[in-house]
Amino acid sequence: MKRRITFALALIMLLSVCLCACGSEESEKPALATPRPAEETYNLAMYYVSKGNYEMGYAALLSISDYDKAAEALENFYHLPGKMAERKAGETNPDNYDITMFSYGKGGIILERSYHESGVMTAAERFTYENGLLKTSEFRSNGDKKFTASYTFDGEGRLYEIVMKDAEENFAKKDYKYGTSGKVTEETITDFDGTVTINKFSYNKNEQLSVKRSCRIKDGEETVIAEYEYIYNEKGVLIGADKTADGKKYDVGYSEHRLFYNPDYSDLMLYY
Repeated sequence: MKRRITFALALIMLLSVCLCACGSEESEKPALATPRPAEETYNLAMYYVSKGNYEMGYAALLSISDYDKAAEALENFYHLPGKMAERKAGETNPDNYDITMFSYGKGGIILERSYHESGVMTAAERFTYENGLLKTSEFRSNGDKKFTASYTFDGEGRLYEIVMKDAEENFAKKDYKYGTSGKVTEETITDFDGTVTINKFSYNKNEQLSVKRSCRIKDGEETVIAEYEYIYNEKGVLIGADKTADGKKYDVGYSEHRLFYNPDYSDLMLYY
């Protein structure tokens, strides 16, 4: 199953690493273990999902879970608690699998993630660290440099800015603001073409994400693109969301996802 890596997906992949891990960059060879359900769990700041039949969650810092409904053969293999060694997705014939392989250093920091189609490596991401925090990432497809990114953190170790550069030396960036609770309240995205999008996040009394509002800035004017209102049941479990765009309201469906808010994995939200 061939997959074309789009700009948006490439950005998500660049973000989906453990930013707060520490240790040296000495590689450890994964030892495959028993397959587990398709999930990755990290501490997160916010949540959004939808991309056709390939549904993905992402956050200011890290990736959450993804679930490819078109790939019934999706399998994840782990060699350390919470550290994925290999992901297989695609057709039932193993020769046609799309395989993602992960390489870690001591302390569990991720050093490299490589992508393989039909047994051939098609792309790779490599990461460097400084003082235990992610410093740079580089994404290459078929040997050519495609994207690089540098990461800046504030005095509390929170992600503050990501600056990305493509092969043509065009720049894009993402900036983040945080509220008193430590959760992201605003994400400003400046795309490679200069388009500026601002995502604003508000939370309910239980510190759960309640509203996401996306705005576009043009000629100094701010226009609301879409607004998402997240719906919880009496137990505080997310059961759905309403999207308002172009004056119309839509119901947003969900598959299985897992969301963590705090670095110590407390305040877990599990929903289907």
